[in-house]
Amino acid sequence: MSEEMKTPHPQIDKDGFVLLKNVRLSFPHLFVPRGYAGDETNPKFSTSVMIPNGATANLDALKIAINKAKEEKWPGVKKPVADDRICIKSGDDSDDERMHDHFILSTSSTRRPSLFLRDKSQARDGDSDLFYGGVFANVKVSPWAMDNKFGKRICCEIKAVLTLERGDQFGAKPATADGMDDDSDDSDQGDIPF
Repeated sequence: MSEEMKTPHPQIDKDGFVLLKNVRLSFPHLFVPRGYAGDETNPKFSTSVMIPNGATANLDALKIAINKAKEEKWPGVKKPVADDRICIKSGDDSDDERMHDHFILSTSSTRRPSLFLRDKSQARDGDSDLFYGGVFANVKVSPWAMDNKFGKRICCEIKAVLTLERGDQFGAKPATADGMDDDSDDSDQGDIPF
């Protein structure tokens, strides 16, 4: 087999994308890009990816891809980027206990990632409720090195998401229409107290 056909890890494909299996999404903005504080002019598609601490195949593949991005950008430099400038962090320091025992990978893209349902069919705009914070998914990402006026860092581009199974939804549950019937006379309510 030629060198260019070999992949360094079974979860890294020929394009260099890392497949993270059975992870959870947190704060997904995958259908509509979102601007960030201080930079509303460059909205991005994004999600945090929760990788369990014990998911060694996922973590090994990601480590290989991050190290490759570093070596390509800064050949021979032992530690070109500080740990706090790398796209993956320990969730154990988070105030959110659901993040504990996970690594949290920050991902984003200026292009909408490919989105797939469990049967591998393409997701449509009406499927956005299936890509919520807490859903289990397989995710393809591509780490890359940045060195510009904003500094040196390792970022991670979100390439594709395939939903797997429903997990408990993070955050508040959506409101229902229960109790909102308009069958009462509110003409005697008086002044509104606020």
